[in-house]
Amino acid sequence: MRVHTLRVTAFGPFAGTVDVDVDTLSEHGLFLLTGPTGAGKTSVLDAICFGLFGQVPGARQHADRLRSDHADPSLAPEVRIDVTLGGRRLLVTRSPRWLRPSSRARSGSVTQHARVLLQERAGGGWETLTTRIDEAQLLLDGLLGMTVGQFTQVAMLPQGQFQDFLRAGADERRTLLERLFGTQRFGDVERWLAERRSRARAAAEAAGRAACSAADQLHGAAHLTEPVPADPTDWPTWAALVADGTRRRRDDLSVLVGQSGDVLEVARRHHRAGVELAAARRSGELALQRLADVDATRAEADELAATLRSAERAREVMAHLEPLADATAQNEAAQVQTAASLADVAELLPDVVAEVSGDLTGAGLAELQRCQAALEAARAGTERAVERELRLAADVTRLTTLEAAVAAAEGAAAKTEQVAAGLR
Repeated sequence: MRVHTLRVTAFGPFAGTVDVDVDTLSEHGLFLLTGPTGAGKTSVLDAICFGLFGQVPGARQHADRLRSDHADPSLAPEVRIDVTLGGRRLLVTRSPRWLRPSSRARSGSVTQHARVLLQERAGGGWETLTTRIDEAQLLLDGLLGMTVGQFTQVAMLPQGQFQDFLRAGADERRTLLERLFGTQRFGDVERWLAERRSRARAAAEAAGRAACSAADQLHGAAHLTEPVPADPTDWPTWAALVADGTRRRRDDLSVLVGQSGDVLEVARRHHRAGVELAAARRSGELALQRLADVDATRAEADELAATLRSAERAREVMAHLEPLADATAQNEAAQVQTAASLADVAELLPDVVAEVSGDLTGAGLAELQRCQAALEAARAGTERAVERELRLAADVTRLTTLEAAVAAAEGAAAKTEQVAAGLR
């Protein structure tokens, strides 16, 4: 920051307009503001502070007004400061709140609110940047890099507080310096560092306890022969020994793992072989059970086979049964008719013989007797034929029964074929 010129009008003890050419005063380096009390030395500094921040340091900021009581009632108070901030040439014109005489107002005056005009050097003239107090202060604070409180502590010591500092005791000077220069932040830093040191010490102790516990657990879990050193500074060497032993054990375990893999593969092959053997054993047991079932039904199957063979032979006979049955029926009818005729002849023959025997000669009688004998023989043959027919009818009945047995045998044969297919 570099102040070039300062113009003060109706401000503080200055009733009129006062111009201060700071560039001319700074040509020879340092310069000193001197004068009797009330001459306006502090007011010059207040004007610089007011031009930059719109405030004055110390208790004067809380006064009712900053306008000079010696100025003409109609003269407006004003501070104009030409300053370079951050490489930018600025002209700040401020006017504090003041009471302007007015014939229209009932009280005889009206309040003129504070105003600001912020301009920047551009070419050969001044370019207006803003007339808003908040915008102007935001720009100036950004260029100054400090607030009004920091400015009055670093660049300007408020009047009266330095004398208090010289007369105060150690504790009071501490308090005053902290208030003037904001040194409480250093106390805050000291307390923060002390708190961090306490927390760091507690964390270090907790970490040490955790490390000891971990070292003990490692010692027990790894079955180490090297004891845990009491001094933590010896732990790196101990840890190196532990790591070396652990690497050796790891290599041994790697060999064991490889061998275990081979053994596992052999065991898997044996397991697969055992599973296949168990499956074959179950299949064999099932086949034996089926064979036992076949053996149990073999006698029945042989009997059925014999019946089937008989049925096959009977099937050949069955082809002649129907013509035989027809012939038997016709024969039975003829035999019945012949028997009836023979019976009639047998009944009539004695009478005929008796009637004609007396009339016949010896040759005729012999012929008649021969005929009678032939008729008796024919009746006997007929009776024998009837008996044969009866036997034939019995044979037909047996053949019918045999045909039913053939059907049953065929069913049994089909069942046997199913059992044999199941066994296959």
